[in-house]
Amino acid sequence: MANEVEPINIEITEYDTVIMEINGVETVLYEGKPRPKAEFKPAPAPAPVVVAKPAPAPVAKKSPIIARKKRTKPYKPTRSLAKFGPGLTDDGQHSIHTVSFEDKVKLAPKDIRQKYEELSKYLVEMYDCSHRVSFGYDSYRVGKKVVVALSLGGVHLRINAAVDPKTYDGSKMKVNDDTGSKKYADLPSYIKIISDKTFKQAFRLIDDTMKSLGVKKKKVA
Repeated sequence: MANEVEPINIEITEYDTVIMEINGVETVLYEGKPRPKAEFKPAPAPAPVVVAKPAPAPVAKKSPIIARKKRTKPYKPTRSLAKFGPGLTDDGQHSIHTVSFEDKVKLAPKDIRQKYEELSKYLVEMYDCSHRVSFGYDSYRVGKKVVVALSLGGVHLRINAAVDPKTYDGSKMKVNDDTGSKKYADLPSYIKIISDKTFKQAFRLIDDTMKSLGVKKKKVA
């Protein structure tokens, strides 16, 4: 009995060629199809790396330099200053708000200067008040307490006193209330001296103020 050959299971594709040796001769049992050539596909190019550029630093805007215009027209003083006189400097740049009290007195009309001097003399001689002239007014003290202030506003003299303005409610004497003023917080009553009548009332306001503070008036010899 001839030797039996065990079958070999081999998976053959359509592209494989099968050759067997029979009686010492190689015989092609099956000729496979030619394998298709593999197409060469280049590898995809790498994605470009985008490097973010830093944002430029903000540039600070310079405020425009505005050239100040030179005054071409001659200076016209305010109504109040015009009555007092010309400005204090050659260029005429002063206004009534930049003039000191002393300069206002010098520039004031003669009758206003006389009224100021009489009131000042009355306070010093009759009540022994000391006084100090500041930029805005002339203040009068009894001891360390400021009791009266004389100032110039516009073209009139003004007197402020340390007495309650409500004292004059219903009175024929017109005393204004300056309670809300920070400048004259301790001198809430004032009179605008614009006539001979209000000038006389200013002396009465001084007397009433001193009486309320217990300051005695000197006797006239």
